[in-house]
Amino acid sequence: MLTIDAQEIALSPRILSCMRSGEAVFIEQEHVPFAMLLPVGLPLAPRPIGLCKGEFVVPDNFNDPLEDASSYP
Repeated sequence: MLTIDAQEIALSPRILSCMRSGEAVFIEQEHVPFAMLLPVGLPLAPRPIGLCKGEFVVPDNFNDPLEDASSYP
């Protein structure tokens, strides 16, 4: 990974403004995107316990030992 101080490169005020507001910036050449600048954000808050409650069912045999893999072809 390469880290460069913002003063070392010439970024337009428009790009810096977008990045400071949390937007991603795509860099294109001949209308084909080849890079993306992402702002460094604050860490996400932990997800609450039970967020997906009722979305799926864990089978009763979930923790049972798996079959021996050598029995498969």
